[in-house]
Amino acid sequence: SPAVGIALTVPAGFAGAYDADLWGLILASPKAGTRLGIWGASQATVDELVERVGEVLAEQGIEVTGEESRQTAPGGFDARFTALTAEGPALLLASLRAGEHGNAVAVVGLGRPADTDRLQSSVATVVHSINWRRPLAREWRAQLAGLRLSGGSRHSDYSPGGAGGGGSGASASQTTMDFC
Repeated sequence: SPAVGIALTVPAGFAGAYDADLWGLILASPKAGTRLGIWGASQATVDELVERVGEVLAEQGIEVTGEESRQTAPGGFDARFTALTAEGPALLLASLRAGEHGNAVAVVGLGRPADTDRLQSSVATVVHSINWRRPLAREWRAQLAGLRLSGGSRHSDYSPGGAGGGGSGASASQTTMDFC
């Protein structure tokens, strides 16, 4: 994602796409029975990304019930959690990293507890493949600062009616966005 300043490699056996509702890249390995979620931000701290990913997981009905372990890593941490999903208990692995340009990424793996090694390998593959770049979103800020966008719509309607006469109505709306 040039806008976020993060490039990475999708592990072999995984396929997926960006999910606009979840604001992340969602990958699945049907053969392995594991899923990966990858969230990036052009400007965020690891703590801010933890909060956002937690919200997304909760919205999906994934309840993180307990942290089993956490290890500090360069620019972030790796953690292992127990989670409850619609399919039952699961293992959730999270690796969060901050980049040198203020950007950050969270790689979350979800799978059966019996697939720990495969899940760890998949998450590690993504994390070790991350290539940090300067986010293009920073340039957008400079180009949009001070810009005003405005638009609106108008609508009118007339009904000749029947006994007792007709009726009419009109409406208008105006929207303005100022970028700072």
